[in-house]
Amino acid sequence: MTPQFSPMNPNSIKTRFTHRFLRALKRLRKNNKSPTAMSPRPSFSLRYQTVKMAADASMAAAVGPRRVWSRAILRKVRSRGFLATRIRSGRRSTAGGVVRRIRRIKNGKTRVEEKIGFFGDDDRKTEELRRLVPGGEEAMDLYSLLDETAHYIKCLSTQVQVMKNIVDFCS
Repeated sequence: MTPQFSPMNPNSIKTRFTHRFLRALKRLRKNNKSPTAMSPRPSFSLRYQTVKMAADASMAAAVGPRRVWSRAILRKVRSRGFLATRIRSGRRSTAGGVVRRIRRIKNGKTRVEEKIGFFGDDDRKTEELRRLVPGGEEAMDLYSLLDETAHYIKCLSTQVQVMKNIVDFCS
């Protein structure tokens, strides 16, 4: 039995993202081919950040400038040197919505506060959400922030599906 492939809608976000992401990966692979045998291979961290930025930029470009989060990502990508600055500084993002905060005590020593999740007052939850969604720091009401968050999550899940399909296809 032959597999049946349904034609994909060329206007869907998933199709546009897939096309842009595969082109970006092809460009990255072409740029990473070393001209000489003595050129060092980029570190795992650098490759990870580069692929992550390519995926985010592809998704933002597929969505277009209609959304605040996509404009914020595109602005970040267009600012040259963002990736190099982030890698040099060693800054890492937190996972799972949990933040560790460092606070100075009166005697000058530092200690790590307990993990702070989404179990606080509403203002703190809203500020945490603004920090997690690209472009969330811009002045917008709670309804708009929730709308942007829902769309961003939907696009991230699409991104994960496409990346899983690429891995399945290649393995």
